[in-house]
Amino acid sequence: MTFKITVVLRVSGRIDAEHLGELRSCMSRYGPNVVLDLDEVRLVDVATVRFLVRCEADGMRLGNCSRYIRKWMDQLKEEFMMRYALVALAVLASATHSRRSPNDDRPRARRMGGCQWLVTT
Repeated sequence: MTFKITVVLRVSGRIDAEHLGELRSCMSRYGPNVVLDLDEVRLVDVATVRFLVRCEADGMRLGNCSRYIRKWMDQLKEEFMMRYALVALAVLASATHSRRSPNDDRPRARRMGGCQWLVTT
């Protein structure tokens, strides 16, 4: 018989960057099966939101996350994905440029992630 123990860490009030070290150490004490209950969290800063995005990406559950924190997290994820797409496009453009003939000045259309991008070099 196997048991899975889940620890719920209830956080309340305000979480700033200066609190993240202590929060990390609490989470590491209990292993990977930690749920952060954010029901009583009223104020966070951008470092905390980035931390929560990383926690969720690593598989941690965030319970009772308020709408404003969730919305902020989603915005940061979108910004990250946009930056990632732009870097990928730059790499793609440089690879395309090196394979094109010197007389070919036509822009190339590329599809990436459901979006079509026009790459000009």
